[in-house]
Amino acid sequence: MTRSLATPALRLVSACFFIAATAPATAEPACDAAEADLRFNLAVSLDDTAEGAVAQGFAQAADTALQGRYCITLHPDAALFGNDAALFAALKSGEVAFAVLPTDALLPLAPTLALIDLPFLFDTPQHVISYLQSGAAAPLLADVADDGMAAFGILATGTRQLVGPTAILAPEDAAGLAFALADPGPQAAALISALGGGAADVPADQMSAALQSGAVQGVAATWHTIDFDYLYAPPAIVTETNHGVTALILVGSSTVIAALSAQDRKVLDDVMQNALHRQSVLAFERAQISRQVVVDDGGRIVPLSADERAAFRTHLAPLLDAARASIGADLIDAAIAANAAMTAQQ
Repeated sequence: MTRSLATPALRLVSACFFIAATAPATAEPACDAAEADLRFNLAVSLDDTAEGAVAQGFAQAADTALQGRYCITLHPDAALFGNDAALFAALKSGEVAFAVLPTDALLPLAPTLALIDLPFLFDTPQHVISYLQSGAAAPLLADVADDGMAAFGILATGTRQLVGPTAILAPEDAAGLAFALADPGPQAAALISALGGGAADVPADQMSAALQSGAVQGVAATWHTIDFDYLYAPPAIVTETNHGVTALILVGSSTVIAALSAQDRKVLDDVMQNALHRQSVLAFERAQISRQVVVDDGGRIVPLSADERAAFRTHLAPLLDAARASIGADLIDAAIAANAAMTAQQ
């Protein structure tokens, strides 16, 4: 496919948001003799990942604020632990001080985190960010704390859209289509099934070819994936559904944090909140750039109207009702109310 002259420049700018947040990725310096080492575990690379950007931003600021007492050493690529039970045990014991991981990884310990990815709960990425920074989301962090870890906050990294052979403006438009799930979450397959489609198992690097060949007729993916994997190539049409959310959670060891002075605990919390806020802005800007790349390269994007979004919510009400039993009706209703309040302010 011929690509527009504007696309490479925008794609480069998009990549630079991560580069600016993560660079330079150098060998981890040793702590000074008088400093206690607070180890930060990552299951992924420091480079070109949202997890790496958050970890590096926090570590650099924390090292400056706590210089002479503590230092943060970063351990990427699962050098210490993956996102598994061994990591959770290490956090609880204090062997690891901090970790950043997908919210999905904590669902066995904190099932309420599944709320973030409930289908069509939020209207736009701005609604997601507003909710996560509000008091309505605080109980989600409290559930993590109940499992012996401190939760600093949740970062939305993207919202999912639907790609299909035609615009998917009503639930019946997805019926009978096979969808590859590029950015799967706990609700992804259930959503496609409820719409009358089927979830297809396609490797990430084969999704574009599968879509073009007709092996699958649709994809559910974030703007970043739609952009970088060319999932918008004609005749595909992207329906801007914002129907699900990808997110990270920043956690710490309650054992380590309890041993800090009250002043140092406040410093760490302030630094962490600043890192989360900065990355939430960058993630939103990065998604907007990827969306613009799709537009500039001739991709077709069709947004949902308020009435069309309401029809999806009515159709998917059984999924939300089922989630009330496992997540909690009060939490879900509070998220719905937070979303509606922001809509009313617009």
